[in-house]
Amino acid sequence: MEEETAETSKILLVASVSRSGNGSRLAAGELKANGFRVYEILPGRVLFFPRRGQQNWFEQLKRLKQTEKVGVVLSWVPWKLSELIESTSGKPFSFLERIHKELSADTLFRQFHVWSLFSGIHQNGGIHQNDISFRCKVKRIPTRLKGRLSSSELQQSLGRHLCTLFEWKVDVNSPDVTVFLFPGENGYLIYLPALSQTVSARTFLSSTGLHPSVAWALAKSLDVKPGEKVFDPMCGKGVPLIEAAICWPEAHYVGCDSNLLQLELAKENARLGGVFSNVSFMYCRSDLPGGVPIKESTVDKIMVDLPFGKQFGSVQGNERLYPYFLCEMARILRVGGRCVLLTSAESEIVLRASLAEIQRGGTTSAKEPGACNGAFKVLYRLPFLLFSKMKARIYVLERTTEGISMPENVYLKSKEALEALKGHDEANKRKWQQVKKGELKEAGHQNEQQWDFDKPTLFVCKLQGNCKRLPWDDGTSWENQWRNSRPLLCTVARQEK
Repeated sequence: MEEETAETSKILLVASVSRSGNGSRLAAGELKANGFRVYEILPGRVLFFPRRGQQNWFEQLKRLKQTEKVGVVLSWVPWKLSELIESTSGKPFSFLERIHKELSADTLFRQFHVWSLFSGIHQNGGIHQNDISFRCKVKRIPTRLKGRLSSSELQQSLGRHLCTLFEWKVDVNSPDVTVFLFPGENGYLIYLPALSQTVSARTFLSSTGLHPSVAWALAKSLDVKPGEKVFDPMCGKGVPLIEAAICWPEAHYVGCDSNLLQLELAKENARLGGVFSNVSFMYCRSDLPGGVPIKESTVDKIMVDLPFGKQFGSVQGNERLYPYFLCEMARILRVGGRCVLLTSAESEIVLRASLAEIQRGGTTSAKEPGACNGAFKVLYRLPFLLFSKMKARIYVLERTTEGISMPENVYLKSKEALEALKGHDEANKRKWQQVKKGELKEAGHQNEQQWDFDKPTLFVCKLQGNCKRLPWDDGTSWENQWRNSRPLLCTVARQEK
């Protein structure tokens, strides 16, 4: 690739990011820091060149962290969409004619040659090989073009034009080449993808779920070691499990779910992520006693995105689900194993009711084990905002040597503690309402019996554990830490194997 430096310095490349605005700016800054010349910054994309004489630039591209896909630009034509619509009266053929005019064999030969060096496909052949298969993808048509021109019309027109120019064959399932066309407000861009992240880049999932930076944070909190067995009992579409398998490939990962459709989506995501060989999926019910077909104390690490009670289940349903789930996890997790849970702030009270110690008869009475009998030690519990708006919690637990009661007994004891927590909360609300009205005096609380009436005699202790920061967190955003920890960009051809 180095001997192509003089030639490829004239080749326009595009770096794609999942975030527009700030993401493009960060990607452009990283490209400049690595010696590339930024040509133009667009929403979600950056156009750039390798500098003449720049050494090892292909390897530098692989190490980019702010970029999720690098492509070889076939055509970039700036325009002002409003002026173009006005000058062409919005006729579809005018847009297509403009695109076709820029694509010719002479202008594409060099770009295709560089792409073949990137991808490893047809290195010894040329652009006119009639055994090259391709497909076209058109994304994000501007709102003002919708109704005038559809994605399918653009795909078909571009495909026919490429067939005419190069005698390529159409293959929509597993082509050698995927040609991307992005018509935008500021111009249209046609490129061939050459390098990309796998499933770590959310845009390449066949079906998305939890944001990969949060999934990475859950996996990072597990402290996965080579050879360990990592289990996700409610894997859904598999995003946390697959993210962990990409970043820590030496472990073995198992996911299960009670939804067969979700399991199929998870399998497809694992295939796209290139981790299908060390990630397996199965059907099971982790909320039932013995519902997970795994032997006792054989799992090293567990991570799970628990139902928040919004998209799946309900907050009331979690009051029964969480205790039964914790029983089953205590059964399969080895002593010293770690369990990382993600839940909502609204459902956190159920975890406290299940995990915390209790005191019967008042705060001066002796503490006794809670519903889970001390089977889990709380190491960390972190409040944060999920999707920048939803209050969420991450709990990091460690399995102790203590045994656990029968699931129904755990549920009943958790229910009792939950009712006590709610009762104390209601009593405190009555108290401060009376303080606000001036019915209680600062000293003496002469009317204390008015708010203390029916106050539960069972006290639920506060949970232990660090609440400020997870041990690996350096204080920057999780998304930034996730991007910096991602594996190297790899060629499109390598990902498809």
